[in-house]
Amino acid sequence: MRRFFCDRSSCRRKTFVEQVSGLSERYQRSSIGSKQWLHAVAVELGGCRAGERLCRQLRLSAGHSKLLELLEAPVVPGRSPRVLGVARHT
Repeated sequence: MRRFFCDRSSCRRKTFVEQVSGLSERYQRSSIGSKQWLHAVAVELGGCRAGERLCRQLRLSAGHSKLLELLEAPVVPGRSPRVLGVARHT
């Protein structure tokens, strides 16, 4: 990405960064590709210390807490069953 600088003293923003679709997101510290790699590691290894060790080997900077943040909670249906029964076979 390219970074542009403003020479005007009256300008509040001193730097401007070019946004490339599919490569970066606004206000993020990592690229979309690295986030996808980390998400894959978190899904496969559950965001635990093993995932942190694998990231270290792959030269990705992420701890186990960052991997846990990338995991998404499963979708809970709006209406859940009220009564559960167990059938007994004789």
